[in-house]
Parts: sequence; C-alpha cells; structure tokens
Amino acid sequence: MPSYLFYYSNLVPLFYFEDFKAGNKDEEFFPLYFRKKELISAFKAKRPDDIVPEIKVTELFSVVRSIADPSNKDPDFEKLMIIPPVESNEKALECKKASGKSDAYQLGKRIVIL
Repeated sequence: MPSYLFYYSNLVPLFYFEDFKAGNKDEEFFPLYFRKKELISAFKAKRPDDIVPEIKVTELFSVVRSIADPSNKDPDFEKLMIIPPVESNEKALECKKASGKSDAYQLGKRIVIL
C-alpha cells in the first residue's frame, strides 16, 4: 500500500525494511518506525556502506491485531518492535520531570485525558 494513502485515512503507517534487524546478536528484533527518516537513519547507522533498500509500509493496528491474535504462531511477530519517534521519548522525560516521581505513561494501561 503506498504511504500517501495513509495520509487520507485513519490508518497509522509503520515503515520498515525487509529483513532489516536491529539490536545486538543476542536480542535482535525487526524495528517498525513511525517516521521514514528515523528508519533510514537507523539503517545507515547499522550498515553505513549499504544502499538504502526499498521502504515497506504496514499499518499499526493490523500489526497489533496480529501480535495479539492467539492463533498467530509466526515466531517473527515476537521479534517485532515498534520504535516511537525521538520526540515522544523526549516528551515522556519532560512529563516525568514535571510530575515528579510518577511515570508519564505505564505499559498495559490506557490513560485518557479529556
């Protein structure tokens, strides 16, 4: 699916390269990025001499559904890692500093602010 179609829908694109792994040899994973430029930067950092391959696009909620599906026995889904944008990590640290001891978010909990 072309990435421009995500712009006109309610879908959240995730960008990746086929067979690109990150991490160390003991804990390799397949990274999925919200931003193309961060994917390319990670690829160039790991493989500076290689030509950047074709960028593939998938959709966030379809990935989450596939990971959560108990009938899905594909072991590669256990190695997927969704990488948040750099600014998200920075914002989480700012929120933590501003709030004191409590975390800006907690895994497994949905926090809705209206």
